[in-house]
Amino acid sequence: MQTSAQRFNVYLCGSLTVNEQNSFYNRMILVSPDGHIQHYDKRHLFSIGNEQLMYTAGNERKIWNLHLFNILPLICYDLRFPVWSRNRNDYHVILLSANWPASRQEVWEILLRARAIENQTFVIACNRIGTDGNNIIYKGGSCAINYKGEIMAELGNEVGTLYVTLNLNQLNEFRNKFPTLKDGDNFKLMP
Repeated sequence: MQTSAQRFNVYLCGSLTVNEQNSFYNRMILVSPDGHIQHYDKRHLFSIGNEQLMYTAGNERKIWNLHLFNILPLICYDLRFPVWSRNRNDYHVILLSANWPASRQEVWEILLRARAIENQTFVIACNRIGTDGNNIIYKGGSCAINYKGEIMAELGNEVGTLYVTLNLNQLNEFRNKFPTLKDGDNFKLMP
């Protein structure tokens, strides 16, 4: 990823399993064109699938900075936990990587739009397609959603690339016109 990011002068993001001191993490990494790596470890482990037996939960909410945009990385099941992703006026984009099954596709779509609306943020979400080794079917739904919950672009059940323009000025104008973030509850997350 570092070689490709440098060669094409782009930021690349993906998720993988890493082993650190005999603890396994579901980790999202972001590689910058200069080769710098940032990471986020999935906070919410999917206990229904016994994920906690294989992985260690991350305990740090991270915000990545890409030029003018601040980005909140999330992985799959994190999407179901709005307190974890509550915008404290500290980010502009949620970036989500997922293995969200087709059996819960409607929930995927509703939660993505809800996170965009409640946090007045863009959401960029990538979900897998195909069938895994347990015969679980995935039908994608990768998309970009704006801060009003409107779908800007989507792939559906196909492999491809989405191209969208995120306008920070329009986002800030919307937040200034309808400043719900300032009315949010003050709270502190405990690990």
